[in-house]
Amino acid sequence: MSCRTKKKEIGNLQDWIDTHYPGTLKVIETQTEDPIRRLSFKVKNSTVASLEDSMLQINIHWDKRQPGLGIIKSEVDSMLANAKKELSDTRHLLGLLQSKGVEYFSCGINLGDIRILVFEEPLKKNRDERLVQLLEVLAGWPEADQYGLGVYFMEPKAYGEEFNEIIPLVHWHWSAAWQRKNSIISLLFQPGYLSEPQKLKKMWEFNTESDRLLSWIDQSRPVAEKWAKMHLTKPFTMPPEHAEYEILSNALGVKIKFPFNYSTAAKESETYDGYIAGEYLLDEKEFSSVRISKE
Repeated sequence: MSCRTKKKEIGNLQDWIDTHYPGTLKVIETQTEDPIRRLSFKVKNSTVASLEDSMLQINIHWDKRQPGLGIIKSEVDSMLANAKKELSDTRHLLGLLQSKGVEYFSCGINLGDIRILVFEEPLKKNRDERLVQLLEVLAGWPEADQYGLGVYFMEPKAYGEEFNEIIPLVHWHWSAAWQRKNSIISLLFQPGYLSEPQKLKKMWEFNTESDRLLSWIDQSRPVAEKWAKMHLTKPFTMPPEHAEYEILSNALGVKIKFPFNYSTAAKESETYDGYIAGEYLLDEKEFSSVRISKE
């Protein structure tokens, strides 16, 4: 008798990995890529981690309709080599930052960018001190020149919720909502930023998708209502849940506007007679410069 073994079918990414990298990698997250744009639910993006070192991660795009899932092994080899280099540099950078005395932070390097999350209140003193610390470390580390830089001040209470000192690659692809709501301000730069350290201090950007903005709106509403009672000369109503905002171009904060109508009847409306507007500045921690705005 002769024995014949049927070749294993490759129906998903783990099958492909077991064929080309047996016993070395595993799929940890998979998401269907935009099925409307792709006209299919069979196009996927997955994060893959090393079984030997779970922090070594890459992202693989694959398509169940394509032979071999449309994956080119040489490209995966290249991604793995690059990920190993970035993880090695991350661990080196982590040690340098810890030796400098930086606390309550996480760092990671992926896709050509250094990412540093600082879990502290973004007070001016903290912003200036941490940025000086970080730039001193990076200026003395030759590998820093090849990477872009992203520094984020995060909600202090979020420290340790998602990861520890090293930010895993999977975070940037599957935890976007968590990152957006907990990131208060940020600095993002391409390689070459070390040549202009003083300029960086003035280029923080406030994240209008953060929970911090919701808190600011809640704090500002009673101030606006009190101001309106003192300054509006006719009876009025203010929708209890409605507020608009826009980022300030000349300061670290937002303009917040609460609409009102000259009426005593509370009702839904698509148009308003005006807004009680003011500015909430990060460093001032209050709703100020309150005024009536027509738009």
